[in-house]
Parts: sequence; C-alpha cells; structure tokens
Amino acid sequence: MSKKNNKYEESLSFAKTLADQLMESGLKFTTHHDELTNTAKYGRIAPLADQERGIYDASDHIAVLYESHMPAVLVEAGMIVNRTEEQVLSSATRSTTVARAVATAVERFCAGRSQT
Repeated sequence: MSKKNNKYEESLSFAKTLADQLMESGLKFTTHHDELTNTAKYGRIAPLADQERGIYDASDHIAVLYESHMPAVLVEAGMIVNRTEEQVLSSATRSTTVARAVATAVERFCAGRSQT
C-alpha cells in the first residue's frame, strides 16, 4: 500500500484484513523488503506500515497504489528463491489458499464499509 493513496486509511484497513486472512490460512509473510534486510541480495527496501502483519508502505512509484481513487493494495503471494519454493507457489493448493483468503478479506472489508 502507499501513504500517497488518497484513501490511505481504507487501504491500510483492507491490507490488515487481508494480512489477517492470509495468516489465518497458515501463510506467513517474509521480510525481504524490510529496511533491515540485506538489500544487496533482495533489492529495494520499504518501511513496514504494520510489522506484525508484514504490510509495507510502497511509497515508491507504483502508480496503481497512489494514483487510484479507491483503496488499493498489491499482494505478493510468494517469492521464488529456489526450485522447492517455486513448486510450492505454483501448486493448486497454494493458489486456492491465497484465492480464498483474498476473497474472504474482500467480503469482510466490503461488509464493514457498507455498515458505516
């Protein structure tokens, strides 16, 4: 997500809902974009907006996050670092787990918005 988004608070709220769903599904976030991570190995860094959920402030130039006139987040559902990780990420089980978590998060977020 990006602090530049004009719906920042809603973006953060959805990002938290989504992260909670992904973690409830048994998935864990990685810190490969964390400012404390070895950047020579992983590339760009980003500050964490929520350290417990692995939500980063992508305040760089990702237009879909800051140009959008609605809440916006990007989901990185995995990182391929070796062949084993590639196989896990490309499995139907992982795809289904991520898809269900995203769908549930969207439903919960939208239900919460309709009540306000």
